[in-house]
Amino acid sequence: MAITEEMQEQISELYVGLIGRAPDNDGLSFWVQALDARRAELDEPAALKSVAQDMFESASSNGYYPGFQTNEQIVRSFYENVLGRGEGEQDQEGIDFWTSAMDSREPGDVIVDMISSLLDSEGGSELTQQSRDLLQNKVAVANYYGTDVSEPGEPSQEDVNVSEALIDSVTADTDTSTPEAVKSFVDAEVEADSGETFTLTTSINDFTGTADDDKFEQTKDGQLSIDDTLDGGAGDDTLFVRDQDGGTGKFTATNIETIDVRASEDNADIELDNVTGYTALVANALTTDGTNADDLEFTEIENSADLTLEVKNIAAADDPNAVFTFADDEFDGDDDTVSVRLANNTNAYVVDIDSSNAGAIETLNIESTDDNTAAATLANEALSATTVNVTGDSDVSLAGGLTGETIDASDATGDVSLVLGDAEQTITTGSGDDVIDMQGRLSSADTIDTGEGEDTLQLDVATGAVVDSSEDAAFENVSNVEVVENTETALTGTITVDFSELDGMTGYTQGAGDNEGLTLTNVTNNATITLGDAANDFDDISIGMAENTGTQTVNFVLNGADVLNGNTLSTSNGFLDEANLETAEAASFLENLGSFDVNKLTISGDQDINLSAEQASNADHAISSATTTVDASELTGDLDVLASGTSTDITGGDGNDEIVGGSGSDVLSGGAGDDSLTFQPSSSSTDTLTGGDGDDTFVQGTANSDSVNAATITDFSIDDDDLDLELTTLENLQPGASADDVDLVDGNANTITAATDLTTVEVDGDGDNPTLAAGDQMIVLTEETFADSSAVEAALASGKSHEFQFDTAPADNDGILIGYETTDGDFRVAVAQMNANSDNSDDIDGVGDVVTLTGLSAEDALNSANFDLIDA
Repeated sequence: MAITEEMQEQISELYVGLIGRAPDNDGLSFWVQALDARRAELDEPAALKSVAQDMFESASSNGYYPGFQTNEQIVRSFYENVLGRGEGEQDQEGIDFWTSAMDSREPGDVIVDMISSLLDSEGGSELTQQSRDLLQNKVAVANYYGTDVSEPGEPSQEDVNVSEALIDSVTADTDTSTPEAVKSFVDAEVEADSGETFTLTTSINDFTGTADDDKFEQTKDGQLSIDDTLDGGAGDDTLFVRDQDGGTGKFTATNIETIDVRASEDNADIELDNVTGYTALVANALTTDGTNADDLEFTEIENSADLTLEVKNIAAADDPNAVFTFADDEFDGDDDTVSVRLANNTNAYVVDIDSSNAGAIETLNIESTDDNTAAATLANEALSATTVNVTGDSDVSLAGGLTGETIDASDATGDVSLVLGDAEQTITTGSGDDVIDMQGRLSSADTIDTGEGEDTLQLDVATGAVVDSSEDAAFENVSNVEVVENTETALTGTITVDFSELDGMTGYTQGAGDNEGLTLTNVTNNATITLGDAANDFDDISIGMAENTGTQTVNFVLNGADVLNGNTLSTSNGFLDEANLETAEAASFLENLGSFDVNKLTISGDQDINLSAEQASNADHAISSATTTVDASELTGDLDVLASGTSTDITGGDGNDEIVGGSGSDVLSGGAGDDSLTFQPSSSSTDTLTGGDGDDTFVQGTANSDSVNAATITDFSIDDDDLDLELTTLENLQPGASADDVDLVDGNANTITAATDLTTVEVDGDGDNPTLAAGDQMIVLTEETFADSSAVEAALASGKSHEFQFDTAPADNDGILIGYETTDGDFRVAVAQMNANSDNSDDIDGVGDVVTLTGLSAEDALNSANFDLIDA
């Protein structure tokens, strides 16, 4: 087959998506020919995906997709490196979709689909359009470089660096609308990236660079040593150290602006005693061997106003260490400054600035950029700088315990997280959702202003007041904090929180209950209370609102929160109208809501929630009689709830819910999932049940010992749903004049104890009705409809259409199940109570309805095996 331009472009797409650079001439030729050969064996899509997987497994792709990455990390790397979407711009639905695809297919196969799905699409969100424009421009530039610029032959490292820099320089706005525009862009970028590449050897290296941007490359341990002399000359030059194990020796280098290092195994020491002219020291992509993380140390650093210490691209676990040790007496002045840049780190790491022999650092500048997300633990003098300035557009998390007098992050636009030490401090943060961890102490000498965003102040209190009038002085200089979090896990007494003592407070977080109580007062409308840690149960929790105007609402985030063993979640002043419960992280139990007097409960989240069953005694607790609505339609976990005596509308979600009605006229809806809905037959109320999707079970609960109103099931499926009639409950019915309970029997007057499936027998009213025999547990009346149970009783009388006989006369107050069609076209189940010692249905004290099955016919009932009696 002939090589086509389409095939060239497809390979260029793979270079961009899998390797992150433009193809070199030989590489493009090799992979295009491989694609051509695969097309002779496979269809075109399969051939391309086969080549893509080979490219993914090649050493060239390791920079983009290191071998330790999970499928989700591979997908996220594609989003970030190829589509230019940082973590905050990665839609979780798309991440989940492509990760799931990769779980059952090869990564190269899926990445082909990720590329084509974007390039072949039209429209979409502004972000989607930007990503499509960026990818199209990258492919156009890559293809031109590979076909028209790159020369035949094995590419040098310099060539590879140029092709990487070329793709990195492309934006969504790059003009690639014409071949001339592509050529102009590529020519300009390649010229700007010109310079020579010097590859070090294990022999003595003595290299002098050009006036352009040169690169000096150590690719194997032992190539950089005390005997080497490197001079970058003019330009912006870089020394890449990529496989250093142990110390380099005191090599000599001048005029090399950037020293970019990766450690090879456990420890690497870059000895800078004889190195001058550097402006950037970079700890790049430190890794782990699965047991120990890399420790990289730059030693004998000479500080300058132009110097930046950079830590970037850390994705490995086990907290790699980047250590920057300064030469003696470097900070002997009174205005010494160190600048640190944190870029694209996605796993935790340590930044150790050691100036123990160099003097104190007055100012530490920290910039977070390039989608930096992971926590950096600062060490040594990085913690004690008098002033710390934090800037940048990415998240930054600084742990270790900063003790500086001033920490100013007001210009940071990402989320800032700070763990502070024991010192009097002035803290200012910016527009992100910031977290200030005071490590248990807050005094009137501290000044905290967290600026815009949803900000959190973390304290550490074992008992008593976290926020109340006794803490006025401590909170006097705190502003713009929305959420207070108590991080103490070993509580010793009830925790109290008064929202009115901190202006603007809209939320409180308590991670662990530790069998202690929580009292919240003056809670603001729409406040969020976050409770967590299923391993540490809460004692009583009380909520008191600040106002009693309008609709007062509180939002709960339940991260596995348990209020068990008779303890309650309650309202203290009756001002709360609605509560939103969101489940997360683990199942939650709020087993006694009898005093949680809200009108409406709205439940969401992906974890189970139990609002009724006490774990210790297995008793059931009803929700508050004030609650008339429980809406769990957005819940994907399982719901367990028991209504009170108030008529309540309860709606389940996607889980397998257990919804139990109370003594009121309840409306119970299961939603999706295999649900259990329990109705309570009563003479004073009527329940309405809807199972929704799934295989549902409708259960008769405890009934009053009197004639009852029939509950209604609106969507009973004869094929999928079960109707469970509790035997002992049915025997409590008194549908006739007698004050005695019925005793359910079959057609031979045998007491019914239990049955998996009801045995039905037809009574069709044709004058030749059957005599009921042993095992006949339910008669079904056909050929006629009935308005109600009174009409059924009349039809069973002597000489009437549906008179029937028992094989053996029942005793007084024996009862049998009756099924009949109503005049409304539904099917109803009832109980007939017999008089003494007669085998004829004429001797009936009364008929009491139990449940109405909307849309079901008598014929359906006769042919069903889904009517169950349970010996409860």
